[in-house]
Amino acid sequence: LARLKVPLVRVRGQWVLLDGQEIRDAIALLGRKRERMTAREAVRMALGGGAEQGIDGAGVTAEGWLGALLSRLGEPSRIEVPEAPRGFAGSLRPYQTRGFAWLGFLRRWGLGACLAEDMGLGKTIQTLALIQHDKEALEKNGCVLLICPTSVIGNWQHEAARFTPGLSVMVHHGVDRAKGAALGRQAARHDIMVTSYALMQRDREALGKVPWRGVVLDEAQNVKNPETRQAKAARALKAGYRVALTGTPVANNVGGLRSTLAFL
Repeated sequence: LARLKVPLVRVRGQWVLLDGQEIRDAIALLGRKRERMTAREAVRMALGGGAEQGIDGAGVTAEGWLGALLSRLGEPSRIEVPEAPRGFAGSLRPYQTRGFAWLGFLRRWGLGACLAEDMGLGKTIQTLALIQHDKEALEKNGCVLLICPTSVIGNWQHEAARFTPGLSVMVHHGVDRAKGAALGRQAARHDIMVTSYALMQRDREALGKVPWRGVVLDEAQNVKNPETRQAKAARALKAGYRVALTGTPVANNVGGLRSTLAFL
């Protein structure tokens, strides 16, 4: 196609407009690439990240498990809605069920999830449903670190006791809180550890040594400045999956959104 040097060419019965520079970029990209593409690269390109990889307007056609993943990312309505976990004491409203399904879908594929909804719409119980489902479906032990403003620590305790009474919850707070290796031993005996942003930063060394099953940031706008110690401490945590909850996504500037996604 590059050798034709014409603006239009007939391909499989259709006329296609050619951009010589795009074709040259594609050739250069193929020349640089190894024979294998990682799943991460394929997903980025399929979601519009082709320009970052050297070719604008790139697309991906895939079959099998990768095709299933890309089709659902492109059409969230195709995501299967799982049943509420057995240990969840309550009922999810239809939009909360969709949010729970979205969180679970991203969890299964190892992708960070941002749940951005207005206050009062149930981000807390959707997240608790995810943690309960994760424990029941995967039958894996491990503690989820939940970081939130100090003012809502009690709310997380109350909601967990109400909707997921089977989950063991501990609060990492106060002058008598566990430190060092003792923190890891305490985490191993619980399903959820709740702490504040201030203590996440202050105890970052001890928290950073624990292999958390997941890390959840509530009121994630607290890390909207990527250069703060809080944001850096959050990004340094080791976790099997990551979730950011925020009620003010459109109020953040582009830098704030990038900081949230950097954590995810």
